[in-house]
Amino acid sequence: MAKIKINKVKLKAFVDLSLLIVFPIAAVSGIILGRLPSGGYRGGRGIIGSSFLGIDHYTWRTIHYNSHLLFVLLVVIHLTLSWDFLKNLPKLIKTYIQELKK
Repeated sequence: MAKIKINKVKLKAFVDLSLLIVFPIAAVSGIILGRLPSGGYRGGRGIIGSSFLGIDHYTWRTIHYNSHLLFVLLVVIHLTLSWDFLKNLPKLIKTYIQELKK
């Protein structure tokens, strides 16, 4: 079985770019869900209807749920890839503060 070598910098760039794409989708779908009526009597369409841009409430909810799930997964991957930096961050801040005091 051949090993797949992953370039950490390229993977991190891909994850960060994906976060930039997924977050607005999750945020906008959340705003739309907050404005759309959830349905009429017992979940029916009601008088007004519950669609925006031709997409019904259920589909917006599915888009929102899946985009947030993907967003959380990408954040976990991002933090995992940045773990060395995060681990050394207190030391870096301490060094920076000491340099400012000089």
